[in-house]
Amino acid sequence: MTDLFLLDPDLTHLNHGAFGACPRPVFDVYQRWQRELERSPSGMFDRLDDELAVVRRALAAYLGAQPEGIALVLNATVALNTVLRSLRIGPGDELLTTEHEYGAIRNALSFVAGRTGARVVVARGTTAEEIWAGATARTRALVVSHISSPTALLLPVERLCALARDAGVLSVVDGAHGPGQLDLDLDALGADVYVGNCHKWLCAPKAAAFLHTRREVRPLLDPLAAGWGWGETAYEPSQDWRSARDPSAYLSVPAAIDFVTAHGRQAECRDLLRGARTLMADAGFAPFADEQPIQMAYFLLPACDPAAVTRLLRSEFAIDAPVRAWNTQPMVRISIAPYVRLDDIQRLAEALTTIFSTVRASR
Repeated sequence: MTDLFLLDPDLTHLNHGAFGACPRPVFDVYQRWQRELERSPSGMFDRLDDELAVVRRALAAYLGAQPEGIALVLNATVALNTVLRSLRIGPGDELLTTEHEYGAIRNALSFVAGRTGARVVVARGTTAEEIWAGATARTRALVVSHISSPTALLLPVERLCALARDAGVLSVVDGAHGPGQLDLDLDALGADVYVGNCHKWLCAPKAAAFLHTRREVRPLLDPLAAGWGWGETAYEPSQDWRSARDPSAYLSVPAAIDFVTAHGRQAECRDLLRGARTLMADAGFAPFADEQPIQMAYFLLPACDPAAVTRLLRSEFAIDAPVRAWNTQPMVRISIAPYVRLDDIQRLAEALTTIFSTVRASR
């Protein structure tokens, strides 16, 4: 599988969850679209609506959704900003979220709360009941990750969306890590809003994501930029933000779907992560959480400077694996993509053993 990717062979890549990696055949499609754009810029933009409709249909079929509810955006953070900035809220209103959310989305929540006078409520726990316990009569929106970036947990979003619907609360799911890692059926899941990245586990080129909304919610959302497409009756043109921007990443999404469908090795990746859990635990780095039916996990580290350990892994051991602190606990995240092998995990375990043995010896 490594031959199908453009990754540096001298670096051990265990950080697929951050930015993904575009396979060679998908990147070839991406570059063909770029060349087509430069050969005839006007011609490309004249027919772009039709080309993007093809992309939305492919995404809808893959996600279990309706094409007319899918807008193409740069990334999940842009999509969530579109939603949060559209909320009609004010002093006394509350936005419910969890302690497991991505830093950029926590910032967006704080920004919107600061501008409106609303309050961000951070629920503790991981069960639907624990999270929903933070809801009150003043809750206007629930913002929750499908798979959490800082803790790699699969959260009970279907149950939470049902609870929010019963309470008349807008449900917003950050599915940045969902497409390509989970078998999604967005119509059945029932979120009012579901956003996802295509450039992570779906292996599309960078800057390809989607904003999916239920029909009843679409009129509530304002585009981040009101330009061409604004004011049209259809949802997608007003949100897709037509502009002089390279659409090649969007147009490559169908090829990425085809690649992941054929080569995603989802079951094998989960089996490999199971082996990684044993290997890392045997090396003294216990898993942060019980096994999840996903392709990434965190492992506990001794007290350290996470940024310094991340740099050491890359500079001294040629390993790309993010070390972060969650609630002051340092952890390393392992992402199992189709190109990862068990000896990559062994290399990480040995490097961490060396790093922390050196630290202990220096004390």
